[in-house]
Amino acid sequence: MMKTGLSLLFWLSTFAAMFILFISIGWLLGLFGIALIPVIVLHIVSGSRALNRLPLRNPWLLATSLSFLFFSLLRPDMDDVNPYTGFSVLMNFLGARGSRYVEATDFYFWAAILLIIITITIDILILRQSKQPPPVPVNNDFV
Repeated sequence: MMKTGLSLLFWLSTFAAMFILFISIGWLLGLFGIALIPVIVLHIVSGSRALNRLPLRNPWLLATSLSFLFFSLLRPDMDDVNPYTGFSVLMNFLGARGSRYVEATDFYFWAAILLIIITITIDILILRQSKQPPPVPVNNDFV
């Protein structure tokens, strides 16, 4: 994938995920949202470093972008009475027919936890790889 397309995908998915997190604020995000601030900063820093470094990190950047977006879509939350997910709130925001509230069972909770762990792991991997110097290109003209 070209750098421009990958950059556009990364920034659009990051801003879409933060928008979904913002419109689906509930009791759980209010309580545990302070823990997501370092994750969002880590995601943005690692993505910007990966976009400025080698093209070998393209699959990792694509994976972390999608996992962060799907985390925000599957993250369960609740208001005073009913549970919901980020996807159901987004569909309600866009005017789709259907209930805002869904049964946020253990599946959504464990899927969201798994996706945020995958996002953090890939972002740390990208940061560790971006500290390494770029490889020297092979030039056989002078041999």
